[in-house]
Amino acid sequence: MNDAMKFIYRITSGGANHGVIESFSGRNSYWFASILFRRFIRNNATIMYDPKNNCFGTRIGGKVYDVTGDVTENHKWISWVEYSNKKSKDQVTKEDIMF
Repeated sequence: MNDAMKFIYRITSGGANHGVIESFSGRNSYWFASILFRRFIRNNATIMYDPKNNCFGTRIGGKVYDVTGDVTENHKWISWVEYSNKKSKDQVTKEDIMF
């Protein structure tokens, strides 16, 4: 188990803490992505976004993680910084990040 998965495992009690998973999923996924970003910033962490599913993850070492673990293959990811749809980005920022 890599360091990112160890961190997620600890935060979610090995997936048993459904309250944590529910709290940081869906429209709140940015906040767990932010936690992972801060924890793994020295590993070149990048906050990623899937515009189709409106969810966030964090790329760490070539894989993307959210509160459930490795979600690399589950979404079509783009760097949040590079996401260029201004109207959509403004709306997501207003409704899901700065609510």
